[in-house]
Amino acid sequence: MELKELFTMCGRSAKEKGFTLESHATQLCLVATEVAEALDHVNTNNCGYETRMFIETLQSISFIYEQYRKDERISHEDNSTIIEHSIEDFLEELADTQIRIASYVGGNNFYEQFEDILIKKIEKNKNRPYLHGKQF
Repeated sequence: MELKELFTMCGRSAKEKGFTLESHATQLCLVATEVAEALDHVNTNNCGYETRMFIETLQSISFIYEQYRKDERISHEDNSTIIEHSIEDFLEELADTQIRIASYVGGNNFYEQFEDILIKKIEKNKNRPYLHGKQF
């Protein structure tokens, strides 16, 4: 699957499920929560104290954000915008996230498994409820 096809398909599916992709801050926070969830599957017992504290902080923030997403009583308004003169810098940082994931997957020989799981996850998300059962 070509990268453009993957991005187009995922964007279409997310919009069909009710996600407001123009809520830039929200979407970037959701990316961070996915990374924190992946960390739940990594044994960090042998990491240094500072590394463990950083990971635990990220996971705690992710947990709080997920609770916030489920709370119907709270306004989830996000009118964030990309700073006009910095769109190239913004997109470069997003490219860095893709490069980091590709480097990690490729560098650990996870590619075949990752590709299979990616395809399965895209299909799974197509069958999930509106907003995946959350408020946004």
